[in-house]
Amino acid sequence: MRKEHFVDNYRTVVASASRDHYTAYWLGYGFTAGGLQFNGPITGDFAYDVPGGGVTAEYSADLNASHAAVVLTLTCYGPAAWSNWQALHPHANDGATRTPVTFGTRRATLVTAPFAGHPNYFAVEFHLGETTVLARTSIDAGHPNATPNPNPLVDVQTLLAVLANLRPYPQ
Repeated sequence: MRKEHFVDNYRTVVASASRDHYTAYWLGYGFTAGGLQFNGPITGDFAYDVPGGGVTAEYSADLNASHAAVVLTLTCYGPAAWSNWQALHPHANDGATRTPVTFGTRRATLVTAPFAGHPNYFAVEFHLGETTVLARTSIDAGHPNATPNPNPLVDVQTLLAVLANLRPYPQ
């Protein structure tokens, strides 16, 4: 299936953003980080719209011919959807470290969750008006033992530099 199909899915879901009281933020049709070209926004056929108002989109960069990829997942939540998410996942940040960060003029929270004693999950949570944005990436990128790590987004400054380019869709 063509990637354009998944971009069309994104457009379809965000068409109801104003009615659902959120703004869809995106990174355009792609970006470069750590020498990798990330493409998106990819929104699947099922379960990518967020109950209560919101959308999830992925930007992915292929690593090699084995179809491994590095993924940045962006979810934009309206107020009702964010409340629903928090109610459904009361222990989502158990054991996580929450650190205030700034990128551009935005203040956010970096969430680092451990796995087997090592950070394995990075998320940046921030609020823009009525919209909560959660940007997530995994440290292992499908290669838990790779050295150096193939995911450039596990470098906090690289991740924040990418997120500084977030803008309302369709800008």
